[in-house]
Amino acid sequence: MMAKALLDGLFFPLRISFALARCICGQELDFDDLGSIIDHNRWESLKWLRQAISTGTPISDAEWMKNFGCFLTSFALPTWIAEPGSKGIKPEMSKELLLVKDGQDVDVTCDNAADYLREFERLHLRDGVLLQLRALKSGFYSIIPQNQVAVLGPSGLLHLLGCFRVPEFDDDDMNEGIVPQQPYTRQSEQFRWLLETLKDLDERDRSNFLRFVTGAPCLPSNGFRGLKFRGVSAPITVQDLPGGDSRFPFAGTCHGFLKLPL
Repeated sequence: MMAKALLDGLFFPLRISFALARCICGQELDFDDLGSIIDHNRWESLKWLRQAISTGTPISDAEWMKNFGCFLTSFALPTWIAEPGSKGIKPEMSKELLLVKDGQDVDVTCDNAADYLREFERLHLRDGVLLQLRALKSGFYSIIPQNQVAVLGPSGLLHLLGCFRVPEFDDDDMNEGIVPQQPYTRQSEQFRWLLETLKDLDERDRSNFLRFVTGAPCLPSNGFRGLKFRGVSAPITVQDLPGGDSRFPFAGTCHGFLKLPL
């Protein structure tokens, strides 16, 4: 489905991680890829632990409890299973993934923390997902050859699939980055309607709007101000619109203009 969506120029309905995109592009995964897979707090803690181990920095009991006491207790990871027919978690159905034999009985300490990190990485990036990734890539490459998707790179693949998050448009950013051109002014009804409409768009439509106007599915780090978006204008004549239709806007992505009908 993912490759077919890419081939047809459609958004993929599920969001995939940067690590999975790297894998599809044929790149080897490493520790840093955990950042796009596990939750943010756990990732920050594991990064801190890895840094302490690599530099030989002593870890006090207080630091250990502060950073890892809530989750890093044994060589076993819980898996939460949702109750059938609902979105809720059913704790009594939870199971444990063992990182080592009898991992539920092996406490994580400063002395074996490096072993824990190695097994955690192996489970999430290599042996633990080997068969699933092999099947996924086999199906993907049957539609789009690996050498062709590799050219896109992970970021390009995620862009085309519409997997980058597009946050709600900020009022100040829109006011500074979207500039009305003659005959429109900031007081023009059409211009104000545009800004009000943009504020109400959901994430998918925000990405669609950006694709329509700029050719890119997301904003740069500095928002609309970072786009080559010269402004909102009106067509000179009705003939400037595709098919001579004056009811719909159209975009000139090369010149950074969105032309709204009068």
